Amino acid sequence: MNAVKLFVFLLCTPALCQAAQPAPANHPIAIGERFEIRSFAMSEDRGYFVHLPAGYELSATRYPLLVVLDGADNFQLASTTADLLADAGRMPPMIVVGIPNTNRNRDLIPPTRGDGGSSAPASSANGANRFLQFVSTELLPKLDTDYRTLPYRILVGHSNGGLFALHALVTAPGTFNGFILASPALGAQDKPLVGSVNAFLDQHRDLAASVYLASANESDLLSGTLELSAGLQAQLARDPHWSFAFQRYREETHGTVTLPGIYDGLKFIFNGWSIPDAFVLYEQGGQAAIEKHYRDLSARFNMPVAVPAGMLLSPAFTLYRQKRTDEAERVILHTLELYPDFTSALLTAGRLYFDKGDKAKARDYLTKALLLSPMSRATGVDYAALELDPNKIVPAVELPASELQKNVGAYGVSGKALEITRRDAKLFVVMNDQQVALTALSPTRFYFNNDDDVITFHRDDRGRVTGLKLEYRGVELKRMQQAMR
Repeated sequence: MNAVKLFVFLLCTPALCQAAQPAPANHPIAIGERFEIRSFAMSEDRGYFVHLPAGYELSATRYPLLVVLDGADNFQLASTTADLLADAGRMPPMIVVGIPNTNRNRDLIPPTRGDGGSSAPASSANGANRFLQFVSTELLPKLDTDYRTLPYRILVGHSNGGLFALHALVTAPGTFNGFILASPALGAQDKPLVGSVNAFLDQHRDLAASVYLASANESDLLSGTLELSAGLQAQLARDPHWSFAFQRYREETHGTVTLPGIYDGLKFIFNGWSIPDAFVLYEQGGQAAIEKHYRDLSARFNMPVAVPAGMLLSPAFTLYRQKRTDEAERVILHTLELYPDFTSALLTAGRLYFDKGDKAKARDYLTKALLLSPMSRATGVDYAALELDPNKIVPAVELPASELQKNVGAYGVSGKALEITRRDAKLFVVMNDQQVALTALSPTRFYFNNDDDVITFHRDDRGRVTGLKLEYRGVELKRMQQAMR
């Protein structure tokens, strides 16, 4: 059989060509939540905001932290920017935490400022130290307890917040791994702070940190910013683990530089995160080169970075188009060694063996894909020629409304992650502001009509639904409804 252009095998049935429907209207769209903690370091209650990446409650993934000072002003734009870059594959999804101010000058201006307090009252002499103690010994441990965090953390500071970020760099090294300094308010009185940063770096020539310095069109801060930049730049020559970049935004003001500073700062810190073209990397060193890219990321950021299954598989498509069928087969099989339940790889294998005339192998891989994802189909495959009827492999069943109603309710872990609703003789799952119909495979097992996932409901010995499992994601959720039917 002649080789053909490799298929786009993403599910080809009519139901799968339809987008998920929006969830019911008239409900708030929240960017995050506000919490409060009693700070013993500061002898006051402190608020903080938390924005979780999309799908947080529907995964077991751990995330790095992006901590944003001046939280009332910068939390929303930092959250949106982080989500945008993560969705584009330029960086990992992050938990964003905003810290609003109670007494800004007291908390953010470091004691190393040399003016004796013309910009900060004398009572604030140790305020930045106490605020740093609150952040490092109270807030961060609280976040690590309450959320699935990774040890990689980035601190964002604008103006006086930039001064505090520098103070944190030299006073609590290792607390944060990355720093975005947006127009730090480095006046003439801040020479002692710049000097302390330079002296610290001169004594710490093996400091793993990334610093992005952004400057607006501000002549009064330029001298101090350039002096700071020179010291941070000098560290590049003596510290192999240090990274630094400085950018002047001549069209931005002190008030507007934060947005481009955060956007470009995150891109700089996570430079090289994504692979622009997996096939180019494959040609240089095979799938081993792709795997090495992610091992290097793990080492660089000191956190586990798994090889995405789709990235590992993607060279197979170009190889197949180039009629390098044996190589494509090796790529597919190696992907399945690492991700045996990756539906796309199973469909790809089924199509390849169908084209090669190996009906037995084609049938095996396509059957496993159906069992994992009942709506999955490989385009270009004649299922009848394989004597494979998808509707018989995973037949849908009809359930009475009373049986469906048992599954209706809210599910989650610490909060509601999704909701199961019923309309007539059909169940729907509502999550991520989308509503998707479910089709029953049994009284307790349902598949998404336009997705790979399958839901299995758990029941106790009295037949009451206690929770569910999202099979594809491997996530268990508890039923949050008080009265279980």
